[in-house]
Amino acid sequence: MRCTQSRGSRGFHCLVCSPRPGERGRYPTTRFHMSTPTPPKPRQPIESRLGHLCCFIETRNDDGYFTGSGFLFDDVEVAENDERKPGWRPVRGSYVVTNRHVLFGLPEDEKKPNSITINVRKLDAKTAEYKWHSIHLDENEIDSNVFVHDNPDVDVAVIDLANRRLEDLGSSRPVSALNAIDNHPMLTVECTDDVVIVGFPLGYYDERNHYPIVKRGIIASAWGSNFDGEPFFLIDAKLFPGSSGSIVLSKPIDHVVKDGKTYAADGKQYALLGIYSGEPDLGTKNDPEYVDVGIVWYANLIDETIKSKTVWDAGVSPTNTLGTLRRPTRRKAQS
Repeated sequence: MRCTQSRGSRGFHCLVCSPRPGERGRYPTTRFHMSTPTPPKPRQPIESRLGHLCCFIETRNDDGYFTGSGFLFDDVEVAENDERKPGWRPVRGSYVVTNRHVLFGLPEDEKKPNSITINVRKLDAKTAEYKWHSIHLDENEIDSNVFVHDNPDVDVAVIDLANRRLEDLGSSRPVSALNAIDNHPMLTVECTDDVVIVGFPLGYYDERNHYPIVKRGIIASAWGSNFDGEPFFLIDAKLFPGSSGSIVLSKPIDHVVKDGKTYAADGKQYALLGIYSGEPDLGTKNDPEYVDVGIVWYANLIDETIKSKTVWDAGVSPTNTLGTLRRPTRRKAQS
């Protein structure tokens, strides 16, 4: 494959109307997440919501400096048969979601990084310009705050932002399980539907506005099915190293036709589909072959990873056929 690469927080929070750019969390109480998918007016434009959702990830180890993508995720309880009534819910923890290989490298040569830096977009109140707000994890914090899926073949990892203050997350707009397509009351997807992928291909982004790159594709396999028995689906999209860990969303829309009726929203709606991981290599080590489709791990694997709290173990590496076919799937940058 080639890449195409808190718990202690304070203040109130919801999907879209968490503190506006430049504001701090204003209420010194437990954070909450709004259960309704439609936030109160005025709705934040789609550009703002996507820009404050994604993270630029940097890792350093003895082999050099690497970059990848990730996004903010709130661990919010979703009850069975949730009616999605308006209200607020406690946030049990805040995380950054990415790929296992973004943090630990290729399956055949995994190693713990010396450091991880998470960059989130934040408005500087003094200059009125966007800058990176950087969260650094050293080796000890990596041991205690980074978790991988308990199945090493699942290329999903989370970073627990425990003990980080709300302002440490910049002007964040996290998603949660409430945003997953299975929990959305109006949106559905199927094979051939449009998707958007938001991340940092080749480590590239708008350096003036610290804004990620938004790309598009279509669902290229049977939605809801495990492709070749693995819990992912395929998308047809042209992506690059550094995109690994990118969030994959349904195409934002503001009109839906359901049961013969047309419904309108006060702003564009999207649903969380999964985590982009890279492109399968159908050739050999010396003669790679690609078909320009990418792997997206289903979003439910995020909750599984959070619940398992499995710490990375150097002795437990991916073993399936997919793992042996991977190519460099994150961007190696100059130090």
